[in-house]
Amino acid sequence: FLLNRSSDLLAAAFSSRLGREVRFEGVTPEAFGELITPLFGPAAAPVVELYQVLNTQDGSTIAEDGSAQELLGLRPRSIEQWLKDLAVS
Repeated sequence: FLLNRSSDLLAAAFSSRLGREVRFEGVTPEAFGELITPLFGPAAAPVVELYQVLNTQDGSTIAEDGSAQELLGLRPRSIEQWLKDLAVS
């Protein structure tokens, strides 16, 4: 399953914001499907299929010149700002 620097950054930001350790634990697409199927029923299947395909890729980087950020002039918030804006505490 996919593990990357983003996972570590999210866990670190949540840890900092919450004042306690938060760890990222990767799961297979199939295990994720087992978790979300009770919530979403059959609608979970396409999500699982997407993660199965993504899991076969070396990476999922979007070319900068074709990204929504570039095309729409948007800049993402930092993880810390996102958590603050959501009032995560």
